[in-house]
Order: sequence, then C-alpha cells, then structure tokens
Amino acid sequence: MPTLLPFSLVLLPRLLGLLLVCVCWLGLTATSQATELPNGVLHYLKQADATVDVRFDGVVTLSDGNVYIPVFPQRPANAAGAAPLAGTPKLSIHKAAPGTPSTSEPPDLIPFSEGFYLIRVIRTTSGKLALAKVDPYPIGLKEGLLPQDMLLPSALYIPAELKVILGNLPYKPMHEPVIGANGGTLPAANVFKPSTQTDTTAGSNTRPAAALPANSVYYTRVDTQELLRGQLAQPSVEAPVTLKQDQRIKLGCLPLSLHASQDKTHLFIPCLNKNEVVIVDTETQSVQTRLAVSSPIANSVAMSNDTLILTHRTTNDITRLHMGKRQMLASIDPGIRGYALAYNNHFLYIADVSQPTIVVWDIKTNTQKTTLPGLQDTSALAIHDVNSTPVLWAASRNLNQVAAINIASGKLLRQLNVGKKPVGIAVHPKQPNRVWVISGGDHQLNLINDKGEVAVWATLPKGSFPTRVTFLNEGRQLLITAAGGRSAYLANANSATPAVTQAIPLPGKSNAILVATPDNTQLSK
Repeated sequence: MPTLLPFSLVLLPRLLGLLLVCVCWLGLTATSQATELPNGVLHYLKQADATVDVRFDGVVTLSDGNVYIPVFPQRPANAAGAAPLAGTPKLSIHKAAPGTPSTSEPPDLIPFSEGFYLIRVIRTTSGKLALAKVDPYPIGLKEGLLPQDMLLPSALYIPAELKVILGNLPYKPMHEPVIGANGGTLPAANVFKPSTQTDTTAGSNTRPAAALPANSVYYTRVDTQELLRGQLAQPSVEAPVTLKQDQRIKLGCLPLSLHASQDKTHLFIPCLNKNEVVIVDTETQSVQTRLAVSSPIANSVAMSNDTLILTHRTTNDITRLHMGKRQMLASIDPGIRGYALAYNNHFLYIADVSQPTIVVWDIKTNTQKTTLPGLQDTSALAIHDVNSTPVLWAASRNLNQVAAINIASGKLLRQLNVGKKPVGIAVHPKQPNRVWVISGGDHQLNLINDKGEVAVWATLPKGSFPTRVTFLNEGRQLLITAAGGRSAYLANANSATPAVTQAIPLPGKSNAILVATPDNTQLSK
C-alpha cells in the first residue's frame, strides 16, 4: 500500500486533466453543431416553401428573398423543434405579379417549440440591416444565443430589447425602424449577397463598393501578417512611383494570395499557416469572418462567376467558395493531388502534383471531362489563345520548363526551357500573344511570343523573389510582386526586352498586390 499512494497522487492530476479536455471537447462539439436546423424545423420550412435555401451556418432564405436567422435559447425546454408551437404565425410565401410590389409581409418571428426561433432580417429605408423589431419579444428569445459560426453582416443592428443576445457581434442598439412607403420595412432580399438589388417602392437596396481614391491598391505584408491599402502615385513619367499607405488590417495569419469579389465589397485571403480563408469587408476595412477549410491550402484561383477555388497540400479535396455569398459551396474530389489551377468558361484545369497530367473538370456537372498531357511538378497554369487556338500553358518548377497544350485536340504542342523555378504565368489582358513566365529562382520574367521564342524580359535585384504580376493603366503597365524584398516593381508591359523596372518601396515583404480601382489606375501616359 505505501507504494500505491505516490502513484495515485501522480496519476490523479493526469486523470483530472484528461477529464477537463473531454469536457472542453464536448463543449466545442456542441458549439460546432449549434446551427444545424432541427429536422422538424426543416420539414416545416420545406412544406411552406419547397425551394427554401438553408445555408451551412443556419441562415434561411425563402424564395421571395426574405432572410431568417436562427436563435437558440440558453435554457431550452425542448430543443428538438419537432413542431411549431400552437399559435405560431403561419409561414407563407407572398408572391406578387411581375413588376408589382408585394403588399403583405411574412412573420418577423417564427417560434418552434421552446428550443428554436427564426427571426427575420430587415432592411430599413435608410439602407441599414437589422433584426426585426417584435413587441413584445418572448423571454426565451431575449435569453437566446446567436450561433458563433454564423457569417453575419458586420453592420447588422440588434434591437435594444435583444441586447442580451450573445455572439461574435458588437452590441449596437437600433433606433426605431423607419417605415417604408408601403407601410412596412424594406424586404431583406439578398441580405447576404452584395449583388445589386433594387426595391421599386422605396429606393435602392444596394450596397455599392466603398468609394476609394484613384489608384488604390491592396497589398499583403507577410512579416506582420497584415493587409494594407494605399495609393500609387506618379506625378510624371520621369518621376518615381510611390505608394502611400492609408489602412492597416490585422489578418492573424500568413497571407498566401489575395482575391476580390466582383463588386469589390469583400476580399478573400487564403492563409498559408492556418486552414482558413480570411474575409475582409472593404467598407469597414476590417476582418468580417474566417471560413475554415479541411486542410492546408496550396493554391487558389478566382473564376469569373465569383467562385474561388482552393487546392490543398495534404488532401485531394478541392474547395469551392462563393465570394459574393461569402460561403463554402462544395468540395471536389478529382482523384488526384491537385496543385496548379486554371479555368476557362465552366471548365477547371487541375494539374496533378505527382504526374504529368492535367484533369479537365466540368464545374456545371461536377464531373471529370477528360485529361490532358502536362509536365512533372507543375507549379502554374494559364490559358490564352494563340492565333485563335485555345492554349493551356503549364510550368514545371523542377524541370525549368513550360509546355503549351492544345485544349481542343488535347495534344502537347511544344516544350520550352525558361528561367529557374517558374512559379507563375501571366497573359496580357489585351495582347494574348504576350505571355510572361515568372521565374523565382533567378528573379526574372521570361517573355514568350506566339512563335514560341523565349527571352529574358526583366531581371529584378538579387534577393527578390517574384511571385505574380498585376496589370495597370489598361494593360500598358505591369506591376511585379516580389516576396523576397521590400519593393514591388513597375515596368512598361509593351516594352521589348530587356524591360526597365522601377522599384516601388513597400513597408515590408509582400507576396500579393490587388488593384482596388482598376478603372482609375492611370499612373502615366
């Protein structure tokens, strides 16, 4: 017995620690499932509206555009939500004839048993988003919880009576809602979609992109894990280009790349050191939310339909995110470990990281269409037309080569030697026969013409590591991002080799620059 006591004293703290971990794990598990709609609630909604859309984080959108947010009581008496309570407002979809406004309003509050509520999101005539004002609120709703993982608008106003609702939102009491011309608040159609929507009875329900000064750009800073905004300035052709910083946004992760929604209201920033995509609101200049993904991100490409595609370093999954809706759409499993990506119409081209093969994936049918020959260790893909023939360019990081593949015939046209460790391919937006290969190993840009001739187009200072290019001034200038130094570089995109580059000092190392005002970016004649 004397020998058992010390052993028990040593073991007891470990058992208590294990118990604490289990309790915490169970708590996290419960939180992660908080926004799953109960089956009874979903069945009830489907009966009222067969086309109801339930987002992954619990936001409900009806076919008439009305949006509802789930609220869970802190001490639910019946969390199953199998059937609505007696006296529940009947949920019906109010459809008006085309071109005429609806005069009836759906209920602002839909209670289900005592374990679940849906509260409507409204838009006032002043354009503000708010939770519907109900008088009086049920006590269960006042003591409710907004789910922690919901993607809510940063400017959502919460009525003062609901100030005890907890969540990731700051408390902002709402004034009395403004009554619209039709006797009620404006519909909440497309609340979570930044696309333009117009209400014919009481003005516009639009949220335009934030008005920015001319020549504004966003750029990453990898050493401090920040996103910065500034203005490029060049008083004359002879004067050096400068970048004046005016905003700093803490990202909390190492930015891998930078993408914008089509309306420029949100920025999507995949992280290198975390399995997440940070979403920044360009109006409030702040992080709106973080979308978790399944595994470490390898590469990303933005498609023309506002879809962001991600490949992963440790799994075959390919993640699809919608930048307009700011939500995850689906996951693709092409059966290969994809890395480099390119798109054309509704086809996605995925380079196999271990084989000289490129999978052609049909986004509409979510199926593989065919395969194309490629290069081993493909690090970049790009598509453009050469003499009206669609060509897919593939760059191999280890072979120091690029290959041109005829998309229509599926044949490998040619292989060309380029600079060391190519990491990117850029096609001129108005001159498709000018193709640049970004070679990080020898800090160069190679230019390939339509005859397949390769020449060194620009050489950056030693120590820089070019990653990608951005076109300015309607394609007349080319801005080179270099992660290895504290400068970006500007060059005349139409110049012959060798091009003259101008260094633009940056406050720190950057690996991505995005033009925020492309229509106004006119640095020089």
